[in-house]
Amino acid sequence: MAATSRALLARRLSLLFRFKVLPFASSSSSCCSSTSNYGLLLRPSAWPPLPLPRPGGEWRCAFHDGRPRGPLWRSKKLIGKEALFAIQGLKRFKGDDERLGEFLKRHVARLLKADKLAVLGELERQEEVDLAVKMFRTIQKDDWYKPDVYMYKDLIVALAKIKKMDEAMVIWGEHER
Repeated sequence: MAATSRALLARRLSLLFRFKVLPFASSSSSCCSSTSNYGLLLRPSAWPPLPLPRPGGEWRCAFHDGRPRGPLWRSKKLIGKEALFAIQGLKRFKGDDERLGEFLKRHVARLLKADKLAVLGELERQEEVDLAVKMFRTIQKDDWYKPDVYMYKDLIVALAKIKKMDEAMVIWGEHER
């Protein structure tokens, strides 16, 4: 008899500490009036139950509410608003050399280094290789520019994809100098 009462007491104590419950709280002082859980009253903050700690001591979230956790595109794309504006402008003035040159001087020349490199990579990805070559020439004129093998490689591969081997050989010749 004593063993079963000890087991029942141990079970009630584990429920008390596990689910954060109050024993026999009066219904007038609480927002819940039900005392059906072995004569125990659940606190309003007892649900959902807190996650149990991992063996290493780290805590882990028990559930996900389904809402997006934040703008993931910022961390993946790394293209700012100015760079997107530059890409749109370059594509808009693609056929008109005079307006394209003016756009390069006014808007593209004032971009930051990271934005210029992002514009170059995005134009190569979109296979706008003629615009990528013009962007590359603009980057070459900057003070911070140092010849980079990977930049040349990406541009040569993009030119080779659209079968412009003559331009690719010119750029390769510039790299070897």
